[in-house]
Amino acid sequence: MHRSIASACRLTLLALAIHFFPGLHAEDSPKWNLLLVTADDMNADSSGWMGNKLGATPNLDAFAATAHRFINHHVSAPICQPSRSAFMTGRVPHRNGALGFNPIKPGTPTLVTLLRDAGWFTAVIDKHAHMKPDTEFPWHLKLGGSGKNPKLFGEHVAQCLQAAADAKKPFFLSANITDPHRPFANSKQAEEQKKKPNKAARRANDAPVKAYRPEEVTVPSFLEDIPEVRREVAQYYTSVRRFDLSFGEMMAALKAAGREGDTLIVFLSDHGMSFPFSKASVYRNGTWSPVLLRWPGMGQPQRREEFVSSVDLLPTLLELLNQSPLAGVDGRSWMPLLRGETQPDRDFVITHVNTVSSGRSFAQRCVRTKEFSYQFHAWPNGTPHFRVEAMNGLSYKALAKAAESDSAIQRRVQQFVTGVPEQFFDLRADADERVNLIAEPKYASEVARLRNLLLAHMEKTGDPQLENFRNQRPNFVIIYADDMGYADIGPYGAKGIRTPNLDRMASEGMRFTDFYVAQAVCSASRAALLTGCYPNRIGILGALGPASKNGIHADELTIAGVLKPRGYATAIYGKWHLGHHPQFLPTRHGFDDYFGLPYSNDMWPNHPSAKPGTYPPLPLIEGEKAVEHMPDQTQLTTWYTERGVKFIEKNKDHPFFLYMPHAMPHVPLNVSDKFKGQSERGLYGDVIMEIDWSVGQILAALRKHGLEDRTLVIFTSDNGPWLLYGDHAGSAGPLREGKATTFEGGVRVPCIMRWPGKIAAGAVCRELAATLDILPTLAKLAGAEPPKDRIIDGKDIWPLISGQPGAKTPHETFFYYWAQHLQAVRSGKWKLHFEHGYPKPAPPGGNARPGRYSNESIGLELFDLEADVGERSNVAPQHPDVVKRLQALAENCREDLGDSATQRKGKNVRPAGQLAVQ
Repeated sequence: MHRSIASACRLTLLALAIHFFPGLHAEDSPKWNLLLVTADDMNADSSGWMGNKLGATPNLDAFAATAHRFINHHVSAPICQPSRSAFMTGRVPHRNGALGFNPIKPGTPTLVTLLRDAGWFTAVIDKHAHMKPDTEFPWHLKLGGSGKNPKLFGEHVAQCLQAAADAKKPFFLSANITDPHRPFANSKQAEEQKKKPNKAARRANDAPVKAYRPEEVTVPSFLEDIPEVRREVAQYYTSVRRFDLSFGEMMAALKAAGREGDTLIVFLSDHGMSFPFSKASVYRNGTWSPVLLRWPGMGQPQRREEFVSSVDLLPTLLELLNQSPLAGVDGRSWMPLLRGETQPDRDFVITHVNTVSSGRSFAQRCVRTKEFSYQFHAWPNGTPHFRVEAMNGLSYKALAKAAESDSAIQRRVQQFVTGVPEQFFDLRADADERVNLIAEPKYASEVARLRNLLLAHMEKTGDPQLENFRNQRPNFVIIYADDMGYADIGPYGAKGIRTPNLDRMASEGMRFTDFYVAQAVCSASRAALLTGCYPNRIGILGALGPASKNGIHADELTIAGVLKPRGYATAIYGKWHLGHHPQFLPTRHGFDDYFGLPYSNDMWPNHPSAKPGTYPPLPLIEGEKAVEHMPDQTQLTTWYTERGVKFIEKNKDHPFFLYMPHAMPHVPLNVSDKFKGQSERGLYGDVIMEIDWSVGQILAALRKHGLEDRTLVIFTSDNGPWLLYGDHAGSAGPLREGKATTFEGGVRVPCIMRWPGKIAAGAVCRELAATLDILPTLAKLAGAEPPKDRIIDGKDIWPLISGQPGAKTPHETFFYYWAQHLQAVRSGKWKLHFEHGYPKPAPPGGNARPGRYSNESIGLELFDLEADVGERSNVAPQHPDVVKRLQALAENCREDLGDSATQRKGKNVRPAGQLAVQ
């Protein structure tokens, strides 16, 4: 008795010391015990002490009234094993190694090893399978099977306390109640699991508990209040009730053992409830898990509102237990806060998801403040494939069913299972994180701030998703003019034509001086752009017309086909020209949406020089059906632009690829009334000005939705000007000839690229680049892979676009074909023409009618394009070594791609698609 009184006096003195100096112990003071209690999958607001009116947690609420309360605590990861590994190590998942259901890295200090080595008796009840490996979690005693049985759980707690007493050591007991984890009490899922042999022993220990009725519970606001959801929420709360009974039995066992007075008690849940938008997600209800702490003599309980993380728990407990701080952890002790001090960066918390119970990766990151949350998801690819344990049972099935007839629920389900890479929520008006505001301009500064906070955290901790985050999938817009000359717009010296939007685009981006199409004719040029291949490699030559029975092969991958699996929305508004039969149309080649002409706008009955009956009525196609014939061509540029703007609006929340191949300025020239008569260059200039207006509308749409710094915009043309049409044709400026030739005027085109923050303003690239390069470049930027089972001729030119120091063209050679005839080759500044004929207007036409071509020819001639861009001075006699080298390069090309002039068939060519037999 006297010894007991003396012990009580020492504890009282110790308590007084701790009251005035929390966490401070004399070296010879007795060590406190540590009881770390967890619920399994219990939502933050399921208990009475957090405001729930159901009354399911009276025992926990009674404890909460005596404890410090951290109400804005979030677990580092909302999944069992990574969550427990994080608070047991003080390290975020990618630093301790437990990204999912896998062990932490060998040699990582844990609360178990630290306290065991310091003299504590360590014991664990349940969930020890989620704290691995055993070498880093060397418990003296492990018990299991009582986590859903309150009476047995109390007995197990008492057994652990007695074992510690017998060992004459203070105890560290990790007491893990496995309620309200699925299967919920009294659920069909629980009954079915009892029938499974491998589950039978564990299910036999599940204790019965009085069930809540569906009408008694309140469905959490982040879920939809429909009957089956309400029914499952009632089952969940029944499990919460059983959890609380287990908690009560534990506290009773602690009191019976006389250990309340010398035990530090901590309570938290490992994460949120096992429902959609909670467990296994970084949405608020997935990670929000308020913490309770109580220790002897701690003073008046405090309610703390700082944002804290579960990785802070280990350093906090070490300080409270008078142990040395552990170096290399990500967390910080909460004791300064409880002493009334301040800590920096306690206004936000960062949470993580990597792999889930199935082993699949659904990487997510979130930075969360009181008012906002910003989320980065690396997993969305545009299809509904998110799948986690929280979708088992009644609720998700009910939501998916309701989504078939309820558009609001459909949007919610899509948000969960399809996802988008970036989300931003204003929690003041949207605590349930339903409305993604990532593109709202008024939030741009806050989005940037939270992005930067997340970036700094990822850099500091070596996050494996860092590169994905840095290189988030940008949007892409390609605007492709038809038959526009090199000198038809302001940045390339146009005269008499105002192009303010393209001028601005060039001043804010990069202008290319040596940018090429693969062939100077419509279909061949578009085939090269969209596939990254020389057109003769894939069998698309010339300009396919309404009588053509071939088109792009089904096996060829377009830019859209490469990007779509990465979650991109894809659309084309304008001229396709790679086959007009359904099997060749854009919707069969990676594009979600198509509206436009299937071939050139002059392939119609009103052609000025074709024989009557040559062309059928010109169709305007939407999807795969003609919605109109002989459309009003004065409206084409406007229609395409309006579609493009709406597409950007619709897809502002996830990555997109917009391809706008205009019908103009291909003849017949047509312009809307708003630009008619506006140019000094007549109708042709009016048409160019309207295309410039269209560019401005697209840029304005990007700006409106906050997408400018996330979007690469490319403007170029399919080939040079069709000089045959005289005053209805453009200008190649200093370049020789135009469309339908392999001279520079035919294949060298204007190209401007703009991406604020990624491309330097006012930059000029003088290296050779081509439309061939766009597919591999966009694929890299999107984190996709160009097809590897075939030859792709294009190269990644991002080093050129981004202005990397010393960046050079990736092309040793560039080959100039007309159809299958190799007519010239370029390497560096040298261009060698082989003997070939070419058409030359003699004279050109006028007033919408074509002129006549004369047949001209050129011999073996070499030009220095740096000194003679107009290809006027043949320097072959002065440079026979250059001629010889370029001839050898051409011979290699003939081996690869063939050459009709030398009767060579290429070894690496693929067939075009052929019209299927109807």
